[in-house]
Amino acid sequence: MRLRLGVVALLALFVTMAGCLNSSHRAEIDEGVAVATQWEEFVDAKKYDQALALSDNEVMMSFGGPRRFIRDMGQINTIFGKELSRSIRDKSYEQDPKDAGPGEFVRIHYDSSRELAPKATELMLIKKQEDGAWKVHKYTIQRD
Repeated sequence: MRLRLGVVALLALFVTMAGCLNSSHRAEIDEGVAVATQWEEFVDAKKYDQALALSDNEVMMSFGGPRRFIRDMGQINTIFGKELSRSIRDKSYEQDPKDAGPGEFVRIHYDSSRELAPKATELMLIKKQEDGAWKVHKYTIQRD
């Protein structure tokens, strides 16, 4: 009987600890989602300079600089059409993910619907900068 109670108590402790670990990054995830949301609002409104202010240097380099970023974001809206709806499919905190390099990240997948792409998936990686700010590190969109 004591052994059974001990096992139950130990399982309860593990469940509690797992919940604490999960919730310990809730603030980071919330911050990442807030930055992503603001960035997407700027892009959807064609306020590309303001979106750039929320982007890290990696985004600039991947697009080939601010002018190409602005051009490519405009092309995304042309190719996929106006945003009709967007909802978060999943979000997570990640340390040093394989596809992004070292650092703290928030990964967000969105289910998206656009005029010319009724079903699409958007991926955003938001990276914590050295100054503690969160900025968009990667953005992709693809038709489902």
